[in-house]
Amino acid sequence: MSKTKLIAICGGSGELKALLQQIVSGYDEQNYVVKDVAELPVVPEELEPAVLVGPSDFKYAPLFEAHVVDYGQFVKRTFRQGRVFTYSSENGYADFVARKTTLSVSKKDALEIISNGIIGRVRWEGWKDEDVLPTLAAATAAVACGIPFARVLDALNHISIRS
Repeated sequence: MSKTKLIAICGGSGELKALLQQIVSGYDEQNYVVKDVAELPVVPEELEPAVLVGPSDFKYAPLFEAHVVDYGQFVKRTFRQGRVFTYSSENGYADFVARKTTLSVSKKDALEIISNGIIGRVRWEGWKDEDVLPTLAAATAAVACGIPFARVLDALNHISIRS
């Protein structure tokens, strides 16, 4: 097995970190560790910098293979290295777009996440509007790490956000 991959969060919420940890913990093909950049005075040698979530102000940002940013931040910044994955709940040009919807049969709320023309739904019981962006950022980061979109959606459908 290869090195443990590092997902670093720059300026994100504790909720984002918790969601990402739950998503990647269920993925057996690769080991991941999720850290806030405040916990990383240096990037440990035993970790492979995989994905940086948030603004690229982190001094080790060039080491990461991919960057995940809100679409609004992306259009204002230049990224010198790595692939960039964007997310938004407002702009359809982002790589990952989310919107809340009500399912016609059950009349229950769901979060639709759209990427590359594929629409995935996440049950939204007990979740709040402010959960949309952390959930979308976590899903985008997981896909940027190489976890298939279907697996990410499945994980999100089994997470209790208020646990």
